[in-house]
Amino acid sequence: MSTRVSLVLMCALCPAVFGQSAGPLPGAPFSADQVTITTRTQADGKTAELRESRRVYRDSAGRLWQDITPRAGAPPDMEPVIIMITDPVERVIYALETPTRAAHRILLPKPPDGGEAMGFGYGIPFPAGQARPKGKPDFKSESLGTQTMQGIEVQGSRTTTTWPAEAQGGGQDLVSVNEMWISRELGMAVLIKRSDSRLGTTTQQLENIQRKEPDASLFMVPADFHVEDMGFGGEPPK
Repeated sequence: MSTRVSLVLMCALCPAVFGQSAGPLPGAPFSADQVTITTRTQADGKTAELRESRRVYRDSAGRLWQDITPRAGAPPDMEPVIIMITDPVERVIYALETPTRAAHRILLPKPPDGGEAMGFGYGIPFPAGQARPKGKPDFKSESLGTQTMQGIEVQGSRTTTTWPAEAQGGGQDLVSVNEMWISRELGMAVLIKRSDSRLGTTTQQLENIQRKEPDASLFMVPADFHVEDMGFGGEPPK
């Protein structure tokens, strides 16, 4: 199994640090483009923007099809390198590696009492080698009310995390602002925006939302793929 697929499987089994994948919610079928736009200010003062688009489908049973490999600048009809199929009914995940026609299968354990939860990280990330500031940051949360996006009603919230300058030995405060607009109908966020005083701005949003049943064949492993069983952690079962 390639390193890329190993990382994909690890990410599929862990809460998201930023952004959101669709949850396996039954009775709420849809399809959409999940677009991520990252804006950074370079050393010369110019602004660089990276746009990545992924496709996601969910059927009435809660099964998910997700193109989980970035396709920055790729033609819209280009076949994705890795596709993730999550089946909450059969409790199985498939990572389809299209170049090798391999389907890596993981059987999921039963959830603990209380069901499964998907988490979100709101703190400021610190790159490897950079010391984390001392002390505790200041948190501020606020409601942004309700509005309509993509024809869907969403509820907004904003969380601001501030590390005081003195906590990092001078300089400026580190400020991270996270804005999230959640649709109760879809059971997920339609828009997530993160602004960081050091890392720039990243926006993840759903576009071209269609509220209809996807083709059932999307959630089946193609006949020309060979299935390889993996353990829960992404390693072959012993």
